[in-house]
Amino acid sequence: MTIRSLAAVLFAYVMLFPRYASAHVEYVLPEGHGLGAASWSSEVFEPLRDPAMLLLMLGTAAATAALYIAAQKISVVARYLKRVATAAESNRPLVPWMLRLGVGVALISAGVHGYLVSPVAEATPWLAGFEVLVGFGLLAGVLTGVGASLVLGFYALAVSQNIYVLGNAETAASAIVILMLADARPGVDQIFGAPFIPSLERWKAWAPVVLRVLLGGTMIFLAVWEKFLHAPASTEVVLMYGLHNIVPVSAQMWVLSAGIIEIAVGAFLLIGAFTRLTSAVAFLVLVTTFFFFREDVTAHVTLFATVSAVFVMGAGPWSADEAWHNRKR
Repeated sequence: MTIRSLAAVLFAYVMLFPRYASAHVEYVLPEGHGLGAASWSSEVFEPLRDPAMLLLMLGTAAATAALYIAAQKISVVARYLKRVATAAESNRPLVPWMLRLGVGVALISAGVHGYLVSPVAEATPWLAGFEVLVGFGLLAGVLTGVGASLVLGFYALAVSQNIYVLGNAETAASAIVILMLADARPGVDQIFGAPFIPSLERWKAWAPVVLRVLLGGTMIFLAVWEKFLHAPASTEVVLMYGLHNIVPVSAQMWVLSAGIIEIAVGAFLLIGAFTRLTSAVAFLVLVTTFFFFREDVTAHVTLFATVSAVFVMGAGPWSADEAWHNRKR
């Protein structure tokens, strides 16, 4: 079995296994119900003691891997995927604007609702107003580099309030990549020829790596923090929304599968394997999440923007996708 085929087995968890929403658990808990104290318990892995559940997981993984490997042998499918990749790559000049829109809308929403970057971090009235100002600046492309730098400051301040904000690292990733790409089009800066300050443009080639690594790290952090260290809260969400009635498995199995899926997706993004396919699946799961949980979409709009940017840019250097591509050439 080749390395690519082996990776396909792991990818099976993302494609077919019962999916639990990857939204932040604390966002959908009833008001006043936080995650509680972090604690590790071996009970999280209790569902694996059931041979039927274990067989379901392994069987699903094997079936998906077989389908994926078979699809690679079909020339029509291979040509179609190549056309999709080429079309996605053609949108690369739009990535800075995509990220500006995502971060800008998220900041405006955060400021209007009185929180800092994430609903779990509070903002004073003046800081909330400053967030709104920076958000509109990013949308309009005014002092774009300064605005992106301020976003990093907002994020650091939010993390200092609540470590759970590490689960919003895609916000920091977006700001860093905006600085790396140093492109204010379309925007006021471009119209008046204002310099992009500060700029990290010399690191431009590494922008895809920053996006996928921080996004992958975010998903792994959320999996460990929510599904394993705060399993009771995640189980409460499953029971509250009746997810265990959709697929007849226990609430604990839902939580465990959610953790495995998020870690698998995060790992694929970290190593840059099946990057566009992984980001497309993540986008579909996010869309399903918001329709099902009826969450405030603006709380995660940066996730939509970042996942879309990853789909457009691909894995970039130092990735499994690049290694496979070079090997085939």
